[in-house]
Amino acid sequence: MPHVATYARYSSNNQREESIKDQQRICERYADASGLTITKEYSDSAKTGKSDDRPEYQKLKRDILNGEISILIVDDLSRLSRKIDANATIAEFKFHGARVIAVADGIDSFNKSSELLIGVKTAVNSSLGVEMKQKIHRGQEGNVLSGKTSGGKFYGYKPV
Repeated sequence: MPHVATYARYSSNNQREESIKDQQRICERYADASGLTITKEYSDSAKTGKSDDRPEYQKLKRDILNGEISILIVDDLSRLSRKIDANATIAEFKFHGARVIAVADGIDSFNKSSELLIGVKTAVNSSLGVEMKQKIHRGQEGNVLSGKTSGGKFYGYKPV
């Protein structure tokens, strides 16, 4: 019987904690439809996918490399990583006998046809992070230039 795990993540404190539950629900639905039983769930809250410095991600990676997880299900590849070299991580998991399934992307790392798609998706996910950062910065700068706050709450001042 395969050892099946899920991994869910959201990036910042500006996002909802329910995002983890939503992602896990998608993974559970896929597992049920595929006759798989999830034995472990990993999740990181308010952690960027641009860094591997995520406690639960590190546990997941260690468990895969130790042979404790044979199938990993994620909602989409961007939840696993937004790094350009994410495809190398997926190849490493595959080398250790672990299959990675990204439900929304229609990716199963054990299907030969997914190899190209994994490369494309990891490149797109990486560039989207850079693009979002630029757009957020542009919006914050616009707020400051128009005399508004650039985000967050401030105390001790009255808005004018």
